[in-house]
Amino acid sequence: MENEIFKILESARSISPSAEFRERSRRLIFASTRPKNASIRESFFGNFKLGLTVAAASFAILAIVGNYFYPKSKESSLLANSRELLKEVENLDFKIQLGEIRYLDTSAKEIAALLKIIEGAN
Repeated sequence: MENEIFKILESARSISPSAEFRERSRRLIFASTRPKNASIRESFFGNFKLGLTVAAASFAILAIVGNYFYPKSKESSLLANSRELLKEVENLDFKIQLGEIRYLDTSAKEIAALLKIIEGAN
C-alpha cells in the first residue's frame, strides 16, 4: 500500500502547469494591488502632509486676522502696563534684599551672643 502511494507521489512531481496558465497567473499577480503595508505607509504620509498644510494655513490666517483686529491703541496701554509691572518688580526685589539683610543681621547678632557665652564658659 505504501509503495503505491509513493509511486503516485513520484508521478505527481512531473506535473507542471501549462504555458497559458503560467502567463495568466503572472498577469494576475502583477495586476493586483500593492501590499497593505505600502498603502498604510502612503496614507500616513499623505495625512501627515495634509495636516502640516492645514496647520500652516491656520497659522497664516490667525496671523492675518490677529493683525486686523488688534488695534494700535492697545499697544500703548500695554506699554504703560508693562512699565508699571517693571516698577513693581524692582520694588519687590528691593524688599527681598532688605529681608535678607535683616535675617543676616539678626543671625550675626545671635552668633555673636553665642560666642560670648562660649568664651565665658572657658
